[in-house]
Amino acid sequence: MASRHVFAYGDHPSQVVRIHQPDADDGAPFPVVVLLHGGWWRDAHDLRRVDPLAAELAEAGWLVWNLEYRRTGGDGGGWPQTLDDVCSALDLLGARLR
Repeated sequence: MASRHVFAYGDHPSQVVRIHQPDADDGAPFPVVVLLHGGWWRDAHDLRRVDPLAAELAEAGWLVWNLEYRRTGGDGGGWPQTLDDVCSALDLLGARLR
Protein backbone atom coordinates (compact mmCIF):
# COMPACT_ATOMS: atom_id res chain seq x y z
CA MET A 1 0.00 0.00 0.00
CA ALA A 2 1.23 3.49 -0.82
CA SER A 3 1.33 6.45 1.54
CA ARG A 4 0.03 9.94 0.84
CA HIS A 5 1.37 13.24 2.15
CA VAL A 6 0.13 16.78 1.53
CA PHE A 7 2.27 19.89 1.71
CA ALA A 8 2.05 23.51 0.59
CA TYR A 9 4.30 25.15 -1.98
CA GLY A 10 2.75 28.60 -1.43
CA ASP A 11 0.49 30.63 0.88
CA HIS A 12 -2.79 30.19 -1.02
CA PRO A 13 -4.97 27.24 0.11
CA SER A 14 -4.90 25.82 -3.44
CA GLN A 15 -1.11 25.80 -3.63
CA VAL A 16 -0.64 22.24 -2.41
CA VAL A 17 0.79 18.97 -3.63
CA ARG A 18 -0.43 15.51 -2.70
CA ILE A 19 2.49 13.15 -2.83
CA HIS A 20 1.66 9.48 -3.30
CA GLN A 21 4.68 7.32 -2.52
CA PRO A 22 5.24 3.59 -2.69
CA ASP A 23 5.69 2.11 0.78
CA ALA A 24 8.50 -0.26 -0.19
CA ASP A 25 11.88 1.45 0.06
CA ASP A 26 13.57 -1.26 -2.02
CA GLY A 27 12.53 0.57 -5.21
CA ALA A 28 13.95 3.94 -4.13
CA PRO A 29 14.76 6.19 -5.77
CA PHE A 30 11.41 5.93 -7.50
CA PRO A 31 10.54 7.12 -10.99
CA VAL A 32 8.51 10.33 -10.73
CA VAL A 33 5.27 11.37 -12.41
CA VAL A 34 3.55 14.77 -12.07
CA LEU A 35 -0.22 14.92 -12.49
CA LEU A 36 -2.14 18.06 -13.49
CA HIS A 37 -5.85 17.43 -13.12
CA GLY A 38 -7.12 19.78 -15.82
CA GLY A 39 -10.84 20.31 -15.42
CA TRP A 40 -10.80 23.41 -17.61
CA TRP A 41 -8.86 25.15 -14.79
CA ARG A 42 -12.21 25.95 -13.09
CA ASP A 43 -12.97 26.05 -9.35
CA ALA A 44 -15.34 23.10 -9.55
CA HIS A 45 -12.58 20.67 -10.55
CA ASP A 46 -9.62 19.91 -8.30
CA LEU A 47 -6.89 17.33 -7.73
CA ARG A 48 -9.37 14.80 -6.38
CA ARG A 49 -10.22 14.05 -10.02
CA VAL A 50 -6.95 12.15 -10.43
CA ASP A 51 -6.38 10.82 -6.90
CA PRO A 52 -7.40 7.28 -7.97
CA LEU A 53 -4.85 7.40 -10.79
CA ALA A 54 -2.20 8.75 -8.42
CA ALA A 55 -2.85 5.92 -5.98
CA GLU A 56 -2.62 3.29 -8.71
CA LEU A 57 0.65 4.74 -10.00
CA ALA A 58 2.11 4.74 -6.47
CA GLU A 59 1.07 1.11 -6.03
CA ALA A 60 2.92 0.37 -9.27
CA GLY A 61 6.14 1.89 -7.87
CA TRP A 62 5.94 5.54 -8.98
CA LEU A 63 6.45 8.62 -6.79
CA VAL A 64 3.45 10.78 -7.76
CA TRP A 65 3.13 14.54 -7.36
CA ASN A 66 -0.55 15.41 -7.76
CA LEU A 67 -0.56 19.20 -8.08
CA GLU A 68 -3.27 21.60 -7.07
CA TYR A 69 -3.15 25.20 -8.22
CA ARG A 70 -5.28 28.32 -8.23
CA ARG A 71 -8.14 27.83 -10.65
CA THR A 72 -10.29 30.38 -12.46
CA GLY A 73 -13.29 31.84 -10.69
CA GLY A 74 -13.23 32.69 -7.01
CA ASP A 75 -10.03 30.69 -6.41
CA GLY A 76 -7.84 33.46 -7.85
CA GLY A 77 -6.40 31.57 -10.80
CA GLY A 78 -6.22 32.39 -14.47
CA TRP A 79 -3.41 33.96 -16.42
CA PRO A 80 -0.66 33.99 -15.21
CA GLN A 81 -1.43 32.72 -11.68
CA THR A 82 -2.26 29.15 -12.70
CA LEU A 83 0.93 28.83 -14.74
CA ASP A 84 2.95 30.45 -11.95
CA ASP A 85 1.61 27.90 -9.47
CA VAL A 86 2.51 24.93 -11.66
CA CYS A 87 5.99 26.34 -12.27
CA SER A 88 6.52 26.91 -8.53
CA ALA A 89 5.48 23.35 -7.70
CA LEU A 90 7.78 21.94 -10.39
CA ASP A 91 10.67 24.09 -9.14
CA LEU A 92 10.13 22.65 -5.67
CA LEU A 93 10.10 19.12 -7.06
CA GLY A 94 13.37 19.80 -8.88
CA ALA A 95 14.97 21.16 -5.71
CA ARG A 96 13.84 18.14 -3.68
CA LEU A 97 15.22 15.68 -6.23
CA ARG A 98 18.71 17.16 -6.24
